[in-house]
Amino acid sequence: MQRKKSQVNNHQDSDDGGAAPPSNNVLRIKVISMGDGGVGKSCVIKRYCEVGNGVEKFVTKYISTIGIDYGVKPVKINGSEVRVNFWDLSGQPEFLEVRNEFYKDTQ
Repeated sequence: MQRKKSQVNNHQDSDDGGAAPPSNNVLRIKVISMGDGGVGKSCVIKRYCEVGNGVEKFVTKYISTIGIDYGVKPVKINGSEVRVNFWDLSGQPEFLEVRNEFYKDTQ
């Protein structure tokens, strides 16, 4: 599947947010955020992905997601590396078509 480059905030079009490529034995999980605009989806994802990188509080200023945003959180589960890839979809009505593209390969 070819991905459209609709990400914002200078994220790379990869599953690792621009870091070194993970090894092939790393489990990757795709998580899509869905919901109305302005409810806090982006704040929760940013907090989860960035805690430990100097960010210890929620963003206090509301900045609407334009199209989609992306975050990744490497975690260890039972000693195995797992990369949780978050696709943060805008809840604004004008981005309906963009959202529909990212529902593919989800369960």
